[in-house]
Amino acid sequence: LNRVEKLQAELLVPNGIRGKNFRSTLKNLTPRIFTKCEELNLKTMEKNGNKIGIGVIGLGGMGKRWAEVAQNHERSVILATTDANQDKARQFATEFNCSYYDDWHKLLEDSSINAVVIATPHIFLTEIAQAALLKGKHVFSEKPGGVSSKELYKGIEIAHRNKVRYRVNFQIRSHPAVKEAKNKFSQGLIGKLMFIRGIYAHAGREGYEKE
Repeated sequence: LNRVEKLQAELLVPNGIRGKNFRSTLKNLTPRIFTKCEELNLKTMEKNGNKIGIGVIGLGGMGKRWAEVAQNHERSVILATTDANQDKARQFATEFNCSYYDDWHKLLEDSSINAVVIATPHIFLTEIAQAALLKGKHVFSEKPGGVSSKELYKGIEIAHRNKVRYRVNFQIRSHPAVKEAKNKFSQGLIGKLMFIRGIYAHAGREGYEKE
């Protein structure tokens, strides 16, 4: 059982609430259940020195980069990682002085982890994100967040229901040029919007072709 299921059992089963009455009672108790989940997260943070415990899933270029950001931030610490390449996961664990798992499902069972960074191939993003959200963990997903808007909306619903944060790294929307284009459109200065084409590129650094 995950933490939420344990709390459900703690709050409902001892009172003899089962069967048909379970769902209706659970609906009324959901805020109480997830308030207790938030309390558990705070207690976990206390054990981590009041830092957010981070798990990194996927150790490509962006996974490693976000891990460095999290490790260098005063309010977070890398606790565990996992990757399809076990050698890469072991090397990362040594470098960041953290645990590593041979399966992302096992990482999500780690109760010391408050949030996860997901930087896997696109096809796996929503599956892992939804599983993490269901475990009561906050999620920061690399773009595009998934390959299906329907699946992304499922994750948003789970996040709202479980009172956790779900973010996709769409940072370009905050770029001054994009914000200016949006303002001009909203003011009616551009005209009727019929088509959008977006191009994003950056200069290749040394060794970029090997990444």
